[in-house]
Amino acid sequence: MSEEVPHQSDNNDKHFYSVIYKGCLQGSPGIPGRDGLPGAAGSPGRDGQPGRDGRDGQPGPVCPGSPVCPSGYVKFQDRCFKFSTDKKTYADARSACQAAGGHLAMPKDQATNNFLVNQLTRYPSGSNVYFGLTDLAQEGTFVWEDGTPLTGWKNWSPGQPDDYRSVEDCAHWWGSYGYKWNDRSCSDSDYYVCEVSAAVP
Repeated sequence: MSEEVPHQSDNNDKHFYSVIYKGCLQGSPGIPGRDGLPGAAGSPGRDGQPGRDGRDGQPGPVCPGSPVCPSGYVKFQDRCFKFSTDKKTYADARSACQAAGGHLAMPKDQATNNFLVNQLTRYPSGSNVYFGLTDLAQEGTFVWEDGTPLTGWKNWSPGQPDDYRSVEDCAHWWGSYGYKWNDRSCSDSDYYVCEVSAAVP
């Protein structure tokens, strides 16, 4: 950049201009301006392409079916019961239940006993029905068919068991006394109830 300025010479009667060249100096930076206001929102973009289908997951575990009873049995909880249509001695009733893969019924708790007693109305009024409890091994110590002793809940008729005439060792539901329990001679023939476990088919 150049600048033309007047300059007086040594000669008093003449003036002339001489051109003086000056270099440019860089000034210091200015203060930055404030940010501008945000612009208006743009229009929504177009939907993207759908993604590819995911791969099939692994199959879950197969759940077992519900336990069921053999034909002719009535189910209660996880057990199945069959009510005889004939009468047998205790020993023969036990053998018949074992041949069917089970044993004489064991009403060890009140709920099971109540369920079975409600089924006994199929028999003629006053009928006696064997279940799996005896004191054949030791008089006065009653044991279930699975070998466990009778403890806890019981449902004996008042005054029973009494081992009348020292020949009563097998338990039954006493039809004449509201199907309470009673001890009876094992050689008498009565109806009976068999029990098996419910099984998954």
